[in-house]
Amino acid sequence: MKSVADIISSVMISGCVNFPVDKINLILTQIYSQSEEIFFHFTRNMFKYGMFEKDLLPLLLSSCMKLMSSDDARKKKSILQILSETVTSLKPILTSESDIKSFTKLYLYAPAKNSMGKKCLSSASACTVLEKFLIETLCFDELTRSNLPEIWAALVCLPHIRFLNIEYVSKVLQELAVKIHKYLLSTQFTKLDHAEEWSFTLCQAYFVFLVITADYEKENCFNTKFFIDLLKKHSRSLGVLRMVDLHLRSYKKLPSLEELGTTCEELTLHVIPNLASPYHLERLLTLQILNALELSPKQSEDRSESVLNICIEAERIPLDVQSYREKVKWLRKLEYQFVEKNIPIIYDTFLKKVPVYYLLGNLYINFKLLWDPSISVLETYAHGTTEIFWNVLAEHLSKITELCETGENADSSLETENESESYSAFYRSLFQFCKRDENPDVINHRLLLWKAMSQFSDVVEPKNKTVVPFLFRFMTNEVVKVDTSMAATESVNKTQWDGDMSDTVMKEKCIESETAFQKRKRRLKQETPQKSKKLKSEREKGLLNDTLDNDESVDMIDVNNEEGESNSDGNEESEVESEEEEEIVQVPQTKMTKTSAKRKRHVAKTLAALLSVFAKFKNPKAIYKTEELQKLYNELLSYHDPDIQRLSFDCLMTYNYNYLIPYKDNFYRILDNKTFKSEVVLFSLDTENHVIQEQHRINVLPVLMRIMYGKMLHKTGNNTTGKSQAQTRRSLVLRFLAGCKAEELKMFFDLVFLPFKEQLSDDTLTAVKKVRESIDLSNVVPIRRQHSALNTLGLILQHLGNLIPELLYWLLKVLLIITATSVTLLEKREEVLPQCVTLLKAVRTQAVMKLMQFFKSFPQYDFKPDEIDAVFESIVWPILPRLEHESINQPSPLLRLLATWSEKPRYFVLFAKHHENSASLTPLPHLMDLYSCPRAKSRVVGVISKIIFQLLTIENETSEEEEKLPPLEINCHLSLLGVIIDGVPAAFGTKLLLPFVDKILSRIEMTVSVVTKKKVKKSISTRDLTILLRISKYVNDSAQCSK
Repeated sequence: MKSVADIISSVMISGCVNFPVDKINLILTQIYSQSEEIFFHFTRNMFKYGMFEKDLLPLLLSSCMKLMSSDDARKKKSILQILSETVTSLKPILTSESDIKSFTKLYLYAPAKNSMGKKCLSSASACTVLEKFLIETLCFDELTRSNLPEIWAALVCLPHIRFLNIEYVSKVLQELAVKIHKYLLSTQFTKLDHAEEWSFTLCQAYFVFLVITADYEKENCFNTKFFIDLLKKHSRSLGVLRMVDLHLRSYKKLPSLEELGTTCEELTLHVIPNLASPYHLERLLTLQILNALELSPKQSEDRSESVLNICIEAERIPLDVQSYREKVKWLRKLEYQFVEKNIPIIYDTFLKKVPVYYLLGNLYINFKLLWDPSISVLETYAHGTTEIFWNVLAEHLSKITELCETGENADSSLETENESESYSAFYRSLFQFCKRDENPDVINHRLLLWKAMSQFSDVVEPKNKTVVPFLFRFMTNEVVKVDTSMAATESVNKTQWDGDMSDTVMKEKCIESETAFQKRKRRLKQETPQKSKKLKSEREKGLLNDTLDNDESVDMIDVNNEEGESNSDGNEESEVESEEEEEIVQVPQTKMTKTSAKRKRHVAKTLAALLSVFAKFKNPKAIYKTEELQKLYNELLSYHDPDIQRLSFDCLMTYNYNYLIPYKDNFYRILDNKTFKSEVVLFSLDTENHVIQEQHRINVLPVLMRIMYGKMLHKTGNNTTGKSQAQTRRSLVLRFLAGCKAEELKMFFDLVFLPFKEQLSDDTLTAVKKVRESIDLSNVVPIRRQHSALNTLGLILQHLGNLIPELLYWLLKVLLIITATSVTLLEKREEVLPQCVTLLKAVRTQAVMKLMQFFKSFPQYDFKPDEIDAVFESIVWPILPRLEHESINQPSPLLRLLATWSEKPRYFVLFAKHHENSASLTPLPHLMDLYSCPRAKSRVVGVISKIIFQLLTIENETSEEEEKLPPLEINCHLSLLGVIIDGVPAAFGTKLLLPFVDKILSRIEMTVSVVTKKKVKKSISTRDLTILLRISKYVNDSAQCSK
């Protein structure tokens, strides 16, 4: 039957078929003779029908009155619901004075005859039944929140009934209002929307009372004190504000504030802060309420010049490009010198706060052209009535700061979802009644407040004890959480984050990094085919897949394999980059998610606004916590944002240090991206040039180095911008610092590697063992800072390494600490946030690359035995047992490190080192197991072939300088038997390989079999032939000879 009702309703509303009147009546009578579920459903579908009031309403009322006699509470609720929905669809609900004045009744009445032609109740009798039914609904013994929709539904219908007993109904309405009034005054609401539900219902009761008793004058409960008490308790409720505004404006003469039992102080405390609300309706209603109250015994003759009237006129002007100038003109009239003379002395403090709050509220408006005029008018109050102004501003700023930290809006918005499927009309009407059109940006509002304060910094400076804590609070609660470059540590503990999901900053960062890494892989996948083509052409010229001499065999990334390996546990460690790609990509720090990027921008802008206030202080040495401020300014000099750097330097310059003043212009040119490149050439740090006086160097260089470090993290001028030029920027800075002495450069290194300060206090092996044994997942150096440190370390080794041999041990210690950290965290991946694993793999790969760089760049470095132990403890021992599994498809970081060691005879002894607790744990057995594995890919075999080739041959090609280098001293190494062939003792590299002759021959046998099976005959590579030639001397087994 519902389907039939739907078809009929669609046809009747569309008007495509013209039914005779008698046919329409017959159809409707048949439908309304069905069950209540059917005709209720049909009624809702017909709300848009043009003749609803004439054709359907009488039948609906007749059917509803039959159901009213039932004792079924569910049916009664259904009747109230359908009647309220009907009324609200045909007539607007009462929400304002204009609605009350223009109110017209719907005239709820029943037909004289029912569907069977029998007589029904008279109109008066029917109205009495309806009235009784609605009154019973209003008379709950105990009011609860669940009763409110029913009460509201009855209130909506009540004024549309004819022949009401006005005296009795008004009495019931007053009793209901008093109950709601008491509940509102005695209850502490945790949510604004719950209070709004009660005030909305009370507002409806009051408006119905006004409509019903329009011509009925008698004393009632709705007096001024009734509303003022509500206003003091629920000053932010729109329902209360609407009622109070309507009540006060309907009286010609109101009692004084004293007679109402309130004072200006109470109104100031509860009501005036509404003027700083981000919502237009709240500000306007509050202004109208305050204007309606008698604030002075003798009002000014020209009321248009009063503060409240000026604010009202400004607020009433619609906000658009055409009319904003008119609004600005009214705002200008609020300047302190203009309004001061019109403020009665008795209400001086009260009325001076009104424009301050109102102007603060205007800074919420999302219209940029209003901000500067509002700030300039605010400035007049800052200088004209400083104490009153500051009390208001400090309280407002504290509240806004708290909102920004918690991420909430200026006011909790009303929940739009219905809490019940029934009485949806109540919740829809409530939402429309309390709807606020604005979407306030609290963070931007706070930014504007600090920008305004920079305009009257002379007023702010004496209040430094209030202002300084805001800066430290902002750094702790927002900057450090958003920007890992300012955070000392972070938590990667999955359990901890699962337990506390309120702060998602860390998770966002990890997700961003993981997303960036995947984008990088896609880009590399697109680049890989070009490199593969080049390799293929070389192979066709006679080179075997597994014997490539080209370094591409080591450095190429098999992206397809990498993607496949990401799905298998055995190979998930094998993500590795070529050096070329690592130099281009650096770290997976690409675009962030929109939310996080927006948060970062806001934090940077707000920090700049705060610093701009402190940069204008005249006597910083006398302000609150000045030493801590100086420390913070110095830290911010190394911030990656050039604006923050410049403002931090401005703040330092307010201290008028004698050692900074002579170089002020130089520093500002370095801070300016446009002049940075030229200034670093002219501003030499060489002691011979004396650009910086000798007595100033000790104080100037720490400041300069912090600035230069910040420049390394951001763009530095023409031709040195963008992520692709990150290495260029850093190289430029390091070349500039090359003129410093070693002890001065140590200050720069301390700054770059500050997060590792605690670990660096131990010797290298102890530091690594502490990381391996007792790492705290909830307190690790931010992963991104580890990335940044590794990038900088690589450039330091490249540009400064040969200038500071006495500091190489220190740099190696940093490198091994980072390596051990990433390796240890990856071993505990089950406890680490999954989003961080990809980033940690990149850190580990990058750390091994830098370790390879160290061994290649400083072959003369005098490694201590403990340092060698630290190298093995940090990267070799943890990964070596898994080498043959993780390097099957492509060379792993550890395999490439072993390849680096094979390039210098001085490092050969490292292949003989074994674990202190297990002599079998040594590199070569695992390397040879991988070499002889049939599943090993060609590029992997190529790397190991190169290692073997170099172990067999490179000792004969060493230079005189290499021969003069002292051999490495290591702990726990294998004892190798001496072998003499034809009177010539075997070289050390050869002795290392002798136990593995059989596995080497097996690999060569596999290579030969592959060559013979190919249709296109290819020769065996020179490298393999050389290996076979050298190793064949030491074959002493018949089985090996047969191979």
